[in-house]
Amino acid sequence: MRMAVLRPILFLLALLTAFTARAGNLEVPLPGGEKIAVETYPATGDTRILWLPSDHGIAPRQRPTAEALAGMGFEVWMPDIHLALLLSPGRGSLKEVPDSLGQALIEAAAADGRRVVLMASGRTAPLALGAARAWQLDHPGEAGLLGAVLLHPNLYAETPQGGAEARYLPIASATNLPIYIFQPTLSASSWHLERLTELLERGGSNVTTQMLEEVSDGYNQRPDFTPVEEAMTRRLPGQVSQALWMLESYARPRVAAPLPERGALAQADAPRSRLLKPYAGEGATPPLVLKDLEDGEHALDALGGQVVLVNFWATWCPPCVKEIPSLQRLYARLRDRGFQVLAVDVGETAETVRTFAAPFEVTFPMLIDPDGVALKDWEVHGFPTSFVVDRAGHIRFAFFGALEWDDPEVVAQIESLLAE
Repeated sequence: MRMAVLRPILFLLALLTAFTARAGNLEVPLPGGEKIAVETYPATGDTRILWLPSDHGIAPRQRPTAEALAGMGFEVWMPDIHLALLLSPGRGSLKEVPDSLGQALIEAAAADGRRVVLMASGRTAPLALGAARAWQLDHPGEAGLLGAVLLHPNLYAETPQGGAEARYLPIASATNLPIYIFQPTLSASSWHLERLTELLERGGSNVTTQMLEEVSDGYNQRPDFTPVEEAMTRRLPGQVSQALWMLESYARPRVAAPLPERGALAQADAPRSRLLKPYAGEGATPPLVLKDLEDGEHALDALGGQVVLVNFWATWCPPCVKEIPSLQRLYARLRDRGFQVLAVDVGETAETVRTFAAPFEVTFPMLIDPDGVALKDWEVHGFPTSFVVDRAGHIRFAFFGALEWDDPEVVAQIESLLAE
């Protein structure tokens, strides 16, 4: 659902009196006549955090964090964008929300003179940054917007497939803000954070990053979480408080950065498929020489003449775990015909993988890429990502996401390579 272009400037003077406030809630009017409900956590400080929802909406686990931040003196607003636009929560649900809606929220949050900090996670980060840029275009050099706090931001133009160089949305290099990024280590994105930082700095942003050990994306919002993630969530208010201090140190009058001259890249992901996708790259395989769980070395080059499935995964990745049984069944079915599987765990120790894999009775080699070297060589941006290499050593298929590897159609794709 798309809204008419918003013109917050036309109604800015009415904002202070137009709010309908009640017991921690208010409604922000939009120029098109709509209203957006906002949960509020009042505080007396001069900084207001505008916390945008994730694709899945406002999560119950966000509220204790908001309450704690308010107790520290930072007022928190959490707008219910899904309710306002009648959107069903879910993956990609906010990708069509215009920047102008976010700008209207910034206008409202800044209307009483408080400084505004945007807070967003995952796929909502582009909306936050786009809204900030739209606000800067109308308020060049003004100091009302202090910066942005981003949790595991996803600024990809599309989900990167295996072996393809990642494409980022234009806003990644057209943002001029102080930015603080919290990046979980149990995430494929953690290996590419340096590249994202470079793009953000290209637009003039001052970027500070903090790695969060032993937690994964969405750790503070998901209904399923580990004890470590629960503990890290309790620490989040204090971490955000420190992040705001860092943003303050970079505060200065700013103007909107120019958008790249190339055309905007589409945000929409291609529909999910249950089949391997033909590889779009040049086909030549990157190097792969890694040790297994028993410290034995394996080299892809040594498997010439076989069809090899190279699968990048991690023990903390639920889709990766889900596909292990079918991967083992596929291997057992085809190994005597010249088929091999190399499962490459990224960022973990042999002991961790050995303990995890024991119940699965896996018989194909499990390799360890502790420093993410192979991950970067193979342009892996998410888990699981798989490549199928033919007998001549060329990549023929690639796939991001979990598969039922013994599905007849998938098996037929691999058998077509075995028959060559």
